[in-house]
Amino acid sequence: GTIRDDTGTIRDDTGTIRDDTEATDAEALVTAAAAGHPAIVSRLLEYGANVNQRHRATVTLPLPGSEPDLFTEIRIIPRVKEMYRKPTALIMATATGNAEIVDALLKGKADVSIHCAITLPDKSAKDGKGVWTPLLIAASKGHASIVDTLLSSPQTVEPAQLIEALEQATAKGHSKIVEALLAKDASLRESLPWWWVTMEKCGLTGTYL
Repeated sequence: GTIRDDTGTIRDDTGTIRDDTEATDAEALVTAAAAGHPAIVSRLLEYGANVNQRHRATVTLPLPGSEPDLFTEIRIIPRVKEMYRKPTALIMATATGNAEIVDALLKGKADVSIHCAITLPDKSAKDGKGVWTPLLIAASKGHASIVDTLLSSPQTVEPAQLIEALEQATAKGHSKIVEALLAKDASLRESLPWWWVTMEKCGLTGTYL
């Protein structure tokens, strides 16, 4: 029901969903967020799913044209594009660039500082592994509207996270995100790489990618 956006199924099975474990509720929420189903995300939040509970498995974002799969063992995941280890719904909504779901989760008090490890098989080990917050994911992927939403949240974003997000945005050439981060904290300009400053002076940052 979650993958297919079958809201009727969730409505009819509320007893099953509500009587199951908190972890199961959270897994349904994470799956709905990963699959891009805002109606189901809203419904699960109404039913009391823990917005900050992690999924117990690794959630994968498959290659285009197929649906998300959930597996407990990384070694059996076929043709994986990206792997998110025990993520929350906000992390998956950010990764897929779904601003509507991100907004709904933040209204449900999702934690913007929560993080998870990510593997991107098509990237270098240095690029693909590490601890990623929603802000870092959005900055890396170029989801400018989601970056704006996260930065406007009343929750505090640690200065170190802002610097790391700036590093991701400049490395990927996302000038709008760089501008948003500088607007949030002007002192970040001191952390801009010299080559970005040079390109900025030449008016080239908007055409970097």
